[in-house]
Amino acid sequence: MRDAINLYEQQSTFNPNIPVRFLVYAGMLYSSFFERQTKPFNIYSSKIQKLPVPKCICFYNGTQEQPDETKLYLSAAFPEGSDPDISVRVKMLNINYGHNQDLLASCRPLREYAFLIDRIRFYQLNGYEIEAAVENAIKELADDSVIKPFIIKNKAEVKRMCITEYDEVRTMNMFKEEGREEGREEERKSIMNSLISGYRSGAIGLDFAAQLAGMTQDQFHEKTREAEL
Repeated sequence: MRDAINLYEQQSTFNPNIPVRFLVYAGMLYSSFFERQTKPFNIYSSKIQKLPVPKCICFYNGTQEQPDETKLYLSAAFPEGSDPDISVRVKMLNINYGHNQDLLASCRPLREYAFLIDRIRFYQLNGYEIEAAVENAIKELADDSVIKPFIIKNKAEVKRMCITEYDEVRTMNMFKEEGREEGREEERKSIMNSLISGYRSGAIGLDFAAQLAGMTQDQFHEKTREAEL
């Protein structure tokens, strides 16, 4: 589009804060635009100074399922019910292989990139180390592939990118599992406290309380004693 400022970003992890990032990018780009004008851009003029139209696009190719297109708004970052005076909308396009087929069909490099990432993930899921997954996926690119020469030339960087993405996903899953374990531990403590309280008040007997806690009577009695300390 003529008279446009195009802002593009690629994300392998869904990030609802993308509009905030694009707000910062747009500010820097417009500042640069003002400085490049041969005729001074007078923002204090009594006449409207025409600006290039911002187009904010985020290309998403993460493993979390997302629709072909999602619109993300800066307003989501503000308190509910507020009336912000700044608005940013980012169009997130899912470029995973099999999504947005019209877009991929019209852009061969993007289609080949989506195919490459899809094959790398395929080999990873089938037990290949990341380096081997990348090597095999590159071999599957057609000989006349537009991106293949670039990928081969920058193979080390491609591998590092995939390793980084793999580590991010693995780390996020680790945090999620730790969070679930912490939640389960809190739930166990809550149940144990309720059982101890019920036993002390005489609402439930020692044998029944111990069974519910998955302990022997002696173990449950010891837990009760520790809670009193």
